[in-house]
This record gives sequence, structure tokens and C-alpha cells, in this order.
Amino acid sequence: MLRVIKAEIKDSDQIAKCTRRAYADEIKKYSNNQMENEYPLKEEVEEVISKYNYYKIILNEKIIGGVFLVQKNDKTVCIEDFCIDPEYQNKGYGTKVLIKLETMNKHIKTWTLVTPTYSIGNQYLYKKLGYKEVGIGKQDGIEVVKFKKEICAYGENISLEFAQLKDKKLIYDMLVSPEVKNLMFDENHPEPSWEEFDEEPDSLFSGVLNEEGNYLLIKVDGEVIGTVSYAFNSGKLKSAELDIWISSTRNLGKGYGTEAIKLVIEFVHSNYGIKTFIIRPWIKNNNAIKAYEKCGFKEIEVFDPSDFYSEEEVDEYGEGDYGVDETVNLIYEIE
Repeated sequence: MLRVIKAEIKDSDQIAKCTRRAYADEIKKYSNNQMENEYPLKEEVEEVISKYNYYKIILNEKIIGGVFLVQKNDKTVCIEDFCIDPEYQNKGYGTKVLIKLETMNKHIKTWTLVTPTYSIGNQYLYKKLGYKEVGIGKQDGIEVVKFKKEICAYGENISLEFAQLKDKKLIYDMLVSPEVKNLMFDENHPEPSWEEFDEEPDSLFSGVLNEEGNYLLIKVDGEVIGTVSYAFNSGKLKSAELDIWISSTRNLGKGYGTEAIKLVIEFVHSNYGIKTFIIRPWIKNNNAIKAYEKCGFKEIEVFDPSDFYSEEEVDEYGEGDYGVDETVNLIYEIE
């Protein structure tokens, strides 16, 4: 069983040994620098444990690594000295540790770290988990890659992460997943081609808070299961339009979509003061409509597109994706 718990001073020697072995193995594999690695000493780990949130990584009651967090502000931390003993690497433990850290620190919205440019394995791991490369620098004389990850919101069962441009194709593939596409498309309303979806503005996949709106990845235990998006409309009302899809039937009916919608509404309202939200599903997607109504959405009796869209947008979006007769217009108002 893998556990991540707060380290104590008595753990410093074992953590130091794991860290030295990990760094030495990394240098041997990836670096031309053949210097002896003596970092960190036991005393150095003791000092860090006393100053920061240091976690020991335990597998079946044995310490196999460690990591500590440096608090930059109330919502930002930097991950430091994340190491797993080489004997236990490439077994998926690194992924599980980082996911556990996020779950244990749900107040943190921005995660940062650096890793040596020669550490290809670490870079792959961080990118896989949604970290975005934001620059190159030097630390202690070593060239490093800087990474950042932005969390939009945490729920009880899910987290929402800002999608990046690299996620655009993944989001499209989830939209047209054979398991669920019949819930949104048929012969009269065919799914968009990749070329059509690729016309979605890249700004919505910025990986950070964006003034036009964002696509967000819905994650459960680190696995991407769907997406939810919000975009701001330019009509008479100040509003945001939502859209959501889950990629697999095994993740439907578990409340993930409902939780995602509620988190997005709370996030957009908190950051932009928006009180009016609309969502416009297909009339045949009964389960989705029920889920939206569970979130508090109500059908608009008389839908006036100009309330939500500019004159230019009305022609394109006014009738909805399914036309006037098959688009259900739902609204949620924060009082």
C-alpha cells in the first residue's frame, strides 16, 4: 500500500539515502556530469523537515522517497526534491504521489516545480499530469525546466484543471467517443469533424484563467473523464454559456457531471460576478437535461437569442446546435 504522510525528524536519514540514490541514478542516466552526488545530507533533510511541509513516501511500511512543499502564497506552492528510490521507479508511484499531494492540499490552486533539462523521465511525468512548461532557467548551476499547473477547482469527487492546447484533440476525441456520441449526435445532427472542432479558439485552451472562457478537464483520481467549458456571451444579459461531455458510459450516472457544473458556476461567479448561466442541450438527451435541472437550471419559456448573443452571434448561435425545435434552453440564476 502506498502512503504519503508528513515526515518526522527521525525519518531524515532514510529520506536522505533515497534522495541521494535517486539523484545519483538520474545523473548517471541522463547527465554528462560525473560528479559524486552527496546531496542531501541527513542534517539538511532534518532542517527542511523542521521548516516546510515535508512528506515521506511509504510503500508497505518502507520509506521509498520524499517530497516537500514550499508555500509561495495562500494558493501557490513549489514542489521541491521529489524523489523516489530508483528501485521503485517506473511503477506508477510518482503519478500516485503527485495526485495524493493535490488531494491532501485542496486549497492550493497553483503548483510549480523545476526539474533538470536532462531529466527526461520527470518531464514526461509532469506533462502527463497537466503541468505546463513555462521556461528554462538555472538553479545551483544546473539548467532546469520550469513547470506550472493551474487547478480551477476541487470537488468532493473530481477536480477541474485548465485545459491546454495539447488537450484539444483529447477533448475532441471525448466528444465523438463511440460510447456516448449517440447522446449528442445522429444522422440529422452529425458530430463535427476534427477540422471543424479545431476552429475553436486556442485561447480557450490556454492552461490558465482566460477572459474569454476556458475548457476544463474533469479528472477523477488523476484520470481525465470528460470536459466542461464556459464562455462569456455578448447579449443584453451578462451571462456565461456552459457545455459538458463525459467520454465513457462507465462514468455516467455517478454525479461527476453535476458536480462539475456546480463547481464551474461557483468558480465563474466568484471570479467574474456572473449570475446568469445558460446551457442548451439536445431535447433527446433526457439524462443530461435531468442532471442540469438537478443543478438548478430551468427551461426558458420564451427564449430570446438577443438576450444572450450579440447581433453578429444571433445568426450563428441563436437557434442552438439542434435547431429551434430540438434545442432545450435552460437557465440558472444566482439570486
